[in-house]
Amino acid sequence: RMVYFNSDGLVSSFCGNGSMCCAHFASSLNSAGQKSIYSGNFDTNEGLFSFEVDFKDNKVKVSLVEVQNIEIDNSGIFMNTGSPHYVVFKEHVNNINVNKEGAKIRYSKRFEKEGTNVTFVSCINQNISIRTYERGVEAETLSCGTGAVAAALCASLKNLILDSTVSIKTQGGDLKVSFNKKSDIFSNIYLQSRVEKNFEGILPKK
Repeated sequence: RMVYFNSDGLVSSFCGNGSMCCAHFASSLNSAGQKSIYSGNFDTNEGLFSFEVDFKDNKVKVSLVEVQNIEIDNSGIFMNTGSPHYVVFKEHVNNINVNKEGAKIRYSKRFEKEGTNVTFVSCINQNISIRTYERGVEAETLSCGTGAVAAALCASLKNLILDSTVSIKTQGGDLKVSFNKKSDIFSNIYLQSRVEKNFEGILPKK
């Protein structure tokens, strides 16, 4: 089971990148070099999800929730990919003040009670780049897995991408998103990236 806490100390609904790290960590504890590919399920506040870890190249793939009940307005698209995201398309994302513009939307009358993540997306020649303002952090983060999924699905809705598998560029690295689309319902959604352990430590016993 995975329980994810935001930096404000509160439990978050779901975290895509955190899920990949959780799957890699749990698999590494059980692997002991016995096999190179592990798969299984993990439980979260959003339900049960599957994962696959390939230790040969440190690639991890996790499933996400089916996405429907999408809200589209003149400024952006709102959907829940495990965590709520308001997606705004821009010509370029490099010159956006994400903390300022993201906070405006996150604390607007529409979202101030429950909060939302705000993902800014540019899609040029089917190449997607994103930057995300995350609720709970209340600032931009280097990468957001559920935001990458939201960006891919919204780009598909707007017919900006033709494939059902797409790479998403974030400041923290590249993510891969795949999905099935039927009308405005997205299913069989998977998030994938490389996961590498940076360090480890031991908590002192009380």
